[in-house]
Amino acid sequence: MLLNLTQLIKKHNLKITGVIHVGAHHGQEVPEYMQLGIKNIALIEPCAKAFNVLKQKFGSHHHIKLFNYACTSAVGEAVMYTETRNQGQSNSLLCPVEHLKHYPDIQFNGKEAVKTTRVDLLGLGNRYNMLNIDVQGAEANVIVGAEHIMQYIDYVYTEVNTDAANLYQGATGISTLDALLTDFTRVETVWVKEGWGDGLYIRRTKL
Repeated sequence: MLLNLTQLIKKHNLKITGVIHVGAHHGQEVPEYMQLGIKNIALIEPCAKAFNVLKQKFGSHHHIKLFNYACTSAVGEAVMYTETRNQGQSNSLLCPVEHLKHYPDIQFNGKEAVKTTRVDLLGLGNRYNMLNIDVQGAEANVIVGAEHIMQYIDYVYTEVNTDAANLYQGATGISTLDALLTDFTRVETVWVKEGWGDGLYIRRTKL
């Protein structure tokens, strides 16, 4: 996360009851979640190697739910473009384009078949009011697939891309995200020079 969650909580008076983290990788953010007293945590990770790490680290934590899926707008299977140089953190359902130019040391030399589902179908309810999305350009499909559970979400922390960025083919632009999150206001945005970054959206009724 490019933005510090602890500082965001203090600055915007966030009242986080639970986090749904889509694209959890190895669960690097979990220690901070727990330190902040967030007891309801759902970690969603499609890739087998990363998911095995999650099971080893958090499988015995009863308050942490683990799901081995890629969250999109449909149920089925998809192909993930994979790399190893960045420990799989750049894996994406979208074909890398400018990413290869900006980060030439990260080579997508593999593909992995993954199961897909909608966030709506994971059986998560009103104990979770924050959605954290880290899916390398596929953010729009995650939000579309979370249509029903969004009624419980007060905060969306997500990776963002400028409309001109083409790191991954068909990556969601920032204007598309703003349009999808009609009940939210983007209150924080931080960019890196390659045209991607992180943003925080807060439900307008919580501002």
